[in-house]
Amino acid sequence: MYNIGYRERNRIAQELSYNAHIDTDKDLLRRYAPKSSLLVRTMNSSNGATLSYDIIYTLLQYCTKDEIIAHRKAAVSAIRQEQATALQEDAGQECPGEAPAQTESAGAKKKEDETGGVPENQVEEPRGSSDSESGADILGQGEPAPGSAESGPDAGR
Repeated sequence: MYNIGYRERNRIAQELSYNAHIDTDKDLLRRYAPKSSLLVRTMNSSNGATLSYDIIYTLLQYCTKDEIIAHRKAAVSAIRQEQATALQEDAGQECPGEAPAQTESAGAKKKEDETGGVPENQVEEPRGSSDSESGADILGQGEPAPGSAESGPDAGR
């Protein structure tokens, strides 16, 4: 059992309370206090910030701030690893023949970029009449530039 004073526990609970970590914090609370009434409370039945604070405040009776943060980091890294695995499986199932070709073309584009060539996905615009030459505003406002033929006292009529 981890024993700290009220002020310190309150400060840490306020600092660590965050709605996105409620499920992770509940998992940790389930390990230390499986019969806690906080485990059955949901975001819909109570204010999320209050629920998160209450869970953290209770957890601080059993573990340290560092243990809570470490548990959160472990949970986030596990989720990211699962997502990466799922993406790799999805990519492999959809078009197994196309995946290597896409990576090869990306590698070719990088090589061209490094040598100073123009990447394939960039197209140079031809030099011709543009909006700024005809007097249109650069910001796309559609108003003529000052001093152009389109501006003047009779231009808006």
